Amino acid sequence: MITAAAAIMVLVFASFVLGGERIIKEFGIGLAGAVLLDALIVRTILVPALMHLFGKANWWLPGWLDRLLPTVHVERSDAAAGRPPEPPATEPERQLDPAAPDSYRVTGGSAAALPATRRDPFRSAGAGAPAGGNHSRVSQPHVPTLVGGSGADASAATTWREDLRAVRADACGLDPEAMGLPPVTVALVTDGTGPFLQPLLADPGVLLVGLLAPEPLESLAWASTYGADRAYLDLPALVGDRVEVVVVDLAGGAALRAAQVLVDAGLGVVLTRPEPSPVSVLRDLAATAEVAGVAVGAVLGSRTRPAVAVLADEIPRVAPLRQVTVAGWPIGAAARLHLVDLVRRLAGDVVAVCAAPGAMPAASLGDGLPVTLALLTNDEVTVLVSEVADGHWGRALVTASGTAGRLVLQGDQVRRQDARGILAVPVSEAPACAVGRLAGLLAAGDLGSAASLADLLAASRVLDVARASLEAGCWLEN
Repeated sequence: MITAAAAIMVLVFASFVLGGERIIKEFGIGLAGAVLLDALIVRTILVPALMHLFGKANWWLPGWLDRLLPTVHVERSDAAAGRPPEPPATEPERQLDPAAPDSYRVTGGSAAALPATRRDPFRSAGAGAPAGGNHSRVSQPHVPTLVGGSGADASAATTWREDLRAVRADACGLDPEAMGLPPVTVALVTDGTGPFLQPLLADPGVLLVGLLAPEPLESLAWASTYGADRAYLDLPALVGDRVEVVVVDLAGGAALRAAQVLVDAGLGVVLTRPEPSPVSVLRDLAATAEVAGVAVGAVLGSRTRPAVAVLADEIPRVAPLRQVTVAGWPIGAAARLHLVDLVRRLAGDVVAVCAAPGAMPAASLGDGLPVTLALLTNDEVTVLVSEVADGHWGRALVTASGTAGRLVLQGDQVRRQDARGILAVPVSEAPACAVGRLAGLLAAGDLGSAASLADLLAASRVLDVARASLEAGCWLEN
C-alpha cells in the first residue's frame, strides 16, 4: 500500500516537469525525489531494520501516561465467548444506604464496585506496587462506562432528585454522615478549554460520578482522568442519571443553554465561567429555577478572594462611604461583569452609569490612568474605574473612601487609614473557591459564597446600560 501510494505521488509530481514554468519543474523534481527516497530507503529499509534492532523498546510507554490512558478491551467477554464467568467474591454484600443510587451500593466487597473517585487514578507507580519481578502495569487506569440517553429514565431520575432534595432540606445544618445521607452526586459538563477542575471538585461530601464532553471519546478520556464512573454521550443521558448538581464548565451561550435544560430537569447548576448574557435569557433561567425549586450559582473571581471579603467587612469602619476608585482593572465585558459584582458588594446597587469619556466626573485617576467607567449606587457612592489592557482583577488597586477613613485593597493585602493611622488588616489564607464545596451547598439550596442568578442579572443589566451610555454620550439611569 505504501509503495502504491508513493508511486502515484511520484508520477503526479514528475508530471510537473511537463509544465512551462521553471520553478514548477524544480518543485516537481524535488518532491518526486523526496517521496521516492522516503518510500524506498526510509520505509522499506531503515524503519524495519531499526524496529528489529530495538525489539520491545518500540512499544515502550511512560508509566505516567500508561496510567492516564483508558484500557480498551478488543476481545469478547467471557459470556460472549461461551466461557463461564469467574465466581464472585465470597464476602457478604454491603450497602451504604438503601435510598442511595445504585452507584453507591457495594456488592461482594470488591474494590472495583466502589465509586471511581474513591480510588486514586493518579497513584504513582511505586505506591502499593509489589516488590520485585517485572511488572509491566502496576495499576490499571479506571475505565468509565459510556452512557447514552436512549435508555435513560429522566422522570425516575427527577423523582429521585426531588425526594433526596427534600431530605437534605430537612437535614440542613446537620451532619450528613450522622443523618445517613449519601454524598452529593455531581456531574461535570466541560469543553476542556477551562482550567483543570479536579482539585477544586475535591470535597468529602461530594462524589463526581460522570462527565460530558463535546465528543464521546473526549468524554471517556476525561472521565478517566477525573476518576468518574460514567462518561455521558449527550445531555439527555446526564439528565437521566442519578445526579443532583452539575458543574457547567462552559462559556457564553453554551453554558446558559445547558443550564436551562439541567434546571428544567430539577438539577442544581454551578457556572464556573459566567459571562455577560442577555437579560431575557437570565430571567427565563431564573424563572425556571424558581419553579423547579433548584439553585443556580456562579463562581465570580472577586468572590473567591478572601481579601475582598475582608474589605467588605471593613466598610462599616469608614462609613458612610463616599467614593470608590478602581485602578488597573482589565478591559472586556467579562471583566466588567466581575467589576460590577464587586461594586455591588462594597457600595450597593448601581442606579446610574456613564461610559462616555466626555461626561465623566473626573478625567483620570492620576498617573495617566483615564477613567473609563463611572457608576453611582443607591447609597450615593461614586465609583470611578480605570481599565487598562494589561490589567488583572487580582492586582487592581481598589480604594474605598468614607468620612471616617479609607480602605485600600491591592493583591491580597488590605490597609485601613483613619484618625489612628494606617493599619494592615489581617487576611486569612483561604484556598481558591472549592467548586465541590459549592456543589454540596447547592444540593441543600444554599448558595454559599457564589453569585446568584439575580447577581448576574443585575450586573448584565448594568453592562447593557453602559453600552447605551457610550452611544448616547451621557449618564443613563439603570
